[in-house]
Amino acid sequence: DYAGDDVILYPCHGSKGNQYWQYDHDTNTLKHGASKWCLAINSKKDKLLMEECNAEQPRQRWRFQTFNPSKVDKDSEYP
Repeated sequence: DYAGDDVILYPCHGSKGNQYWQYDHDTNTLKHGASKWCLAINSKKDKLLMEECNAEQPRQRWRFQTFNPSKVDKDSEYP
């Protein structure tokens, strides 16, 4: 969940909004639906944060072992 301050882990409430993220399998980025910023980890790797997306920033890269790109509807606003 992200509301402009800290990124927090919170059970999904199903209303999307601040909990809505877009995963781009090609760039391995998680983009926040509302702010369009990317999820990153700080350099000490002990805190999640939001940053403007930067293709050269490895701290913004996320890989999911069970991700199946064929299940994603890229034309949908919400999966």
